[in-house]
Amino acid sequence: MSKGALYTTGAAIAAGLVCACTVFSGCSKDSGGHEQRRQTSRPRTRHPGPHTRRADPATRLALVDLDIGVGPDAVTRATPGNPRGIKPPHLRKAGQRPPFMVPPGLTNLALLKPVTCSDDEPVAGDVDQVTDGLKKSGPFDYVELGPGLGWVQIDLGQVRTIHAVVIWHFYKNATIYNDVIVRVADDAEMSRNARTLFNNDHDNSARLGTGRNTAFYTRWWGEIVDARGKDARGTRGRYVRVYTAGGMEDEPVRFVEIAVYGT
Repeated sequence: MSKGALYTTGAAIAAGLVCACTVFSGCSKDSGGHEQRRQTSRPRTRHPGPHTRRADPATRLALVDLDIGVGPDAVTRATPGNPRGIKPPHLRKAGQRPPFMVPPGLTNLALLKPVTCSDDEPVAGDVDQVTDGLKKSGPFDYVELGPGLGWVQIDLGQVRTIHAVVIWHFYKNATIYNDVIVRVADDAEMSRNARTLFNNDHDNSARLGTGRNTAFYTRWWGEIVDARGKDARGTRGRYVRVYTAGGMEDEPVRFVEIAVYGT
């Protein structure tokens, strides 16, 4: 074979290799010999916007902000600013409460359920007012217990799944109540499967254990106690008991309403 033929054959082989590389690399050449990379379509990743409901990994349901029913006509929106006076060392810093996210469809399990209390007879009001659904803070909108540590207890009728307990102490005058403790159990004596959901008794004066939760001012928007649990599936229980000692500066123990949200 002549040198010319060898050169021609070699050029053909080289051109074939170039074409093969072009095919495998996803490139092509235009009429001018310039490489053009093929555009491949990739699925776009959509990021959730600010109003997207995030799914709870435990329940795989879209979560919603808990609606505790504090519209303008439901509460007395006249709570003054923070009063001057003695403040406990574990008082919560003022600030807006973040959304409390729960599975959709929760209802107030405590509404119109029977209530008992630590006193034989309340000083003022009736214990049934604790679950009557009225959250206003007027002169007759609360039940008042005797001095010292007292409690009210709600019977849900059967063991239910609880995600939140919301407490409205008397709030027409902003008050800091001492030793707020929330417990749930399967029996009225708080002896079977009893658990503590909230405890701000920082010095164990109630003898129910030293609490790590903060003290707070009573407000018209209530105090939400988290019962969702570590797995966000809620807390099972039938009886809900809320303890409270007197408020700062000799304020008596007064409850306006307690709501228990769950299924």
